[in-house]
Amino acid sequence: METRYLRTLAVVAQTGSFSKTAQQLHITQSAVSQRIKWLEDHFGRELFNRTSTRLLLTDAGKVALEKAHEILALEDQMVEELENLERGHPLRVSCTPAFGMIHLPQALNRFMLRNYEITDIQLLFHVPEQAMIELREGHIELAVIEHCDRMDFEEFATYPLPDDKVVFVSAHTLNLPKGRCELSQLREHTLYVRKEGCSSRSLLENNLRQRHLSLRDFRKTVITDGLVVTIEAVRAGAGIAFISRALVEKDLAEGILREHHVHDFNHQRNRTLVVNWDRRDDPAVKAFISCIFNTLNLPSPVEDDSAAG
Repeated sequence: METRYLRTLAVVAQTGSFSKTAQQLHITQSAVSQRIKWLEDHFGRELFNRTSTRLLLTDAGKVALEKAHEILALEDQMVEELENLERGHPLRVSCTPAFGMIHLPQALNRFMLRNYEITDIQLLFHVPEQAMIELREGHIELAVIEHCDRMDFEEFATYPLPDDKVVFVSAHTLNLPKGRCELSQLREHTLYVRKEGCSSRSLLENNLRQRHLSLRDFRKTVITDGLVVTIEAVRAGAGIAFISRALVEKDLAEGILREHHVHDFNHQRNRTLVVNWDRRDDPAVKAFISCIFNTLNLPSPVEDDSAAG
């Protein structure tokens, strides 16, 4: 049986009309009618009730449609896998938004200049826990994970990266002292913080918990899912944020923002490059690992075949 007949069945079930199905599939209405009749003759059952203005599935039609969806899904999967054989495995990379804004553009540029044959690359932003899930399920090949707590990486290949410094920042208009600052002074202001699960927020909450405090102890708390929104709000003097220093390094150097450190606060979060064992020897994966390390001005921990070319 040709699967185009089953696709026609699926579209008719969706539109409830032979004419609308013909328009959607770019065939004649007669061809649609003939395909449905062929299926009904083949199965010996009426698949649609034609007594109303809209074509409705019969009980037999519902069964046929359910199985048709399964067959069509298998065909789509087969086509995708066959196409992947021709163009090679896709390269799927995950990182946090902070790393993505600071370092990923340079790493990606290095990679694309070396690897002209790579045509399918996906860049995804994930919080640490979600990145781990995607790695375990094989949906991504490698991830840069920023974390403040110890994580179980035993099932993956790992490459430690330099720590990331996370600090409080504010606009000079708030008149907070540069450098060492009392937590009580910071708590008088609105805090812009990332969503739950982000490592900068987890680091801040861990620090506050040691002092028997929480995010609720700030004047106000604004939760955002965008670093750009957070930075712009802080620049405007709307509040403070606890974010990667590298994100606002230029603003700090120009005096637009001030950074603040709290005594006995942990301002460092770990960074680890985590790679799926099944793809660790893939040339494209090794090349991307090298590009990340080179972007950080570090020697690559893997042999990069593409660099030789």
